[in-house]
Amino acid sequence: KIKQDMKIHGTAKGGAIGKKDFGVAFGGGNGDTYPDSLGSDANIDETNCTIDTSEKILGVGSLSLNGSSAYGDLDGSASDYGFLTEAFSLSMWLYPTDIGHKDIIFDNCDVETNNVGFYCRFNVSGADNKILVSFCNNGASDNFETTAVWTTDEWQLFQVLYDGSTMTVYRNGVNVGSASASAFSVTPSFLPRIGWGANGNDNKYTGLIDDMVLFDERIISSGERASLYNSGSGELVSTVFASGDRSGLKVYYNMDEITADVILNNAIPT
Repeated sequence: KIKQDMKIHGTAKGGAIGKKDFGVAFGGGNGDTYPDSLGSDANIDETNCTIDTSEKILGVGSLSLNGSSAYGDLDGSASDYGFLTEAFSLSMWLYPTDIGHKDIIFDNCDVETNNVGFYCRFNVSGADNKILVSFCNNGASDNFETTAVWTTDEWQLFQVLYDGSTMTVYRNGVNVGSASASAFSVTPSFLPRIGWGANGNDNKYTGLIDDMVLFDERIISSGERASLYNSGSGELVSTVFASGDRSGLKVYYNMDEITADVILNNAIPT
């Protein structure tokens, strides 16, 4: 269960690391910077989220969503995220404390076939907890369900890889579903949202999220996936993708702090 919820501001909890700390030298003062993040700050504007400093997989905290009123909206413009129907990698740690049917994990089309974009949500039937992933394109869709492997009250590494023709989902480094999907280049209907449909459709996610990253036109390798999983202990994106090897990295959230209702995008260069 979630043991402690709080908002961390500034450098509370012994120094939750902020945008400025990461921007100059992610991992240490050596001039190493992340690539331009969408040309904007790409922070997450959060609503009723908190930082849980007790139950986390990495860093000093994780993002807690209460399942009733909490969610987060990624900044920028919808066109910044067109790569989500072209080729991308998404990696994030999930710790659901409750799994309900149609609970949204990530969405930028409001879970609506007639819109444009990508979404992933839980599909529940009896005791089976699956994740549905889908592309929507003006009435057409490509989608599939993972196997029923998702559980509550434990950390699980959720990864979606799309190479332009095949979409694959991994849980803790293991392939749990794959299907063909046609790429298309159309401006998405909405900015991405975590924890709820992009325009309020379907249900809200209940639980924790940690260390989330999006890559544009880069399919992370099996070795990189294994390093991020790190035998279940996890490893920071900032460690796995070292200096000189961050091509395609668009947004990265270590979920360690909330400042003035904003979750900082740690991929901002200086």
